[in-house]
Amino acid sequence: MILISSLFLLSFITNVLYTANGKLIFSKISRILIVFALLGQTYVILEGKVSLDSKTLESNLFVSSWIVGTFSVLILRMYIKNLYTLFISPACFLLSVPIIFVGNLQSEVFSNKILIFHVLANFISHALIMVATIISILYIFQHKNIKNKIMNKIEKLPSLSSLEKILFLLLCISFPIMTLGFSLGFILSKEQIGTYWFGSVSAISVISWTIFFFVIQIRAFFGLSGLKISYFSIIGFISIVLGYVAMYYLELPSHTFL
Repeated sequence: MILISSLFLLSFITNVLYTANGKLIFSKISRILIVFALLGQTYVILEGKVSLDSKTLESNLFVSSWIVGTFSVLILRMYIKNLYTLFISPACFLLSVPIIFVGNLQSEVFSNKILIFHVLANFISHALIMVATIISILYIFQHKNIKNKIMNKIEKLPSLSSLEKILFLLLCISFPIMTLGFSLGFILSKEQIGTYWFGSVSAISVISWTIFFFVIQIRAFFGLSGLKISYFSIIGFISIVLGYVAMYYLELPSHTFL
């Protein structure tokens, strides 16, 4: 497990080196590393060491990283061949790390299937949005290079049209999954405490959901520019991060029904 997470991290680092100096060897190494990481995950899952129907949070996150990684590789590599690992690797690394810190994979069991799908939907959608956020940052960086006519940086990065296309695609894929996780949270609260619960984390989730909802709607019907989509995507991701901070660190009244 440590090796797999390390491969994801190394894949990200080597692609950062490629982005910084443009040497193609770093991009090749990065792509090889992420393939080995995904193959390692496939082996672990096929061997039954991590089950697809496991009821532990850590196992579900590990499987989520495998799903996100495999799906993203198939999609992103068609658009940005040398840079796709820059976006996928950090998301997969964050999702695969928690399993390292548990000895017994059955130590924290979720008995409620709604809770399992709620957690999975949230983490998968948030991981995809994190990938979209990294693409947003790269879009803003590339837009600045073009505006300032910095040719040596423009040539080695994807075109603005490619970045905008994949960014909007990721938002369109992640939003329904995010909506599913959000809806299941309210269903779960009704089941657990007998009423639909609305607290601090739910309020932040509503803000995040609303941001991405309007971004997609405005882009689809009014042609929102790629630059504005990028800024709104970053703001939306920050709101999601604030939700996690509120849940785990600020001790606000949230998720007490669990």
